[in-house]
Amino acid sequence: MSSQIEGTQATFLDDILDPEVKENQNAEIADILNYLRAANFAMGRMKELPLCNRKYMNYLGGYSYMDFLQLAKSRCTTRGFTNQSISTNDLDYILSAGRVAPTACNQQPQRIIVVQQPENIMKVQKAYKTFGSQCILIVCRDRRNELIRPYDQKCSGDLDIGIVCDHMMLAARERNIGSVMVGLFDPEIIKKEFGIPECIEPTALLVIGYPGGEFLSPERHDTERKPLADIVMIEHYNECSLSD
Repeated sequence: MSSQIEGTQATFLDDILDPEVKENQNAEIADILNYLRAANFAMGRMKELPLCNRKYMNYLGGYSYMDFLQLAKSRCTTRGFTNQSISTNDLDYILSAGRVAPTACNQQPQRIIVVQQPENIMKVQKAYKTFGSQCILIVCRDRRNELIRPYDQKCSGDLDIGIVCDHMMLAARERNIGSVMVGLFDPEIIKKEFGIPECIEPTALLVIGYPGGEFLSPERHDTERKPLADIVMIEHYNECSLSD
């Protein structure tokens, strides 16, 4: 796979870089012209590349040209993993996505326990199944200094953890790593087995790893998701706008 990516990138650079422009005495104009040529070429070429190749075009200004909606559609729940371990680089990438996730008033309540040792995975299994995964993230929230909405006393913590987990699931999918977010686990078992203090609440288990089968088709959303007309209303709530 790495050779395929390198070959694609080499061809990409050969196609977009014009030696005559590079030799132009006005380096600033040359850079601008090459940048525009690269960007214009990329918008067409990137659609032809496999999902795993559409990333990190640093020579285009540091931006990724992966289509976000395509990535979101490609993420799916995985409930069966191989025994292949996740590399440190990929795990750091996934955790970094969780780190930069937005949280209410930037409180950053997420506290994540990475579980990879077999004896600790067995501890997690006391609270919920792990589907053969070699890596489970126990995503907790710090309840100290919680942000509480004064009108109805709703806490933002669960919303924050949901956003954090979503960031990490999408980052995992970008690296061809599957995931399943679990909320129906016994938090008291997790707290006891991992020595979690009272002020920290286990909120979700994010089970990640390489799928035992294929990822589901991104096109499944055409039939498995409600149409926009069923979930979106303009300017005010209108029950009549929803399908019967």
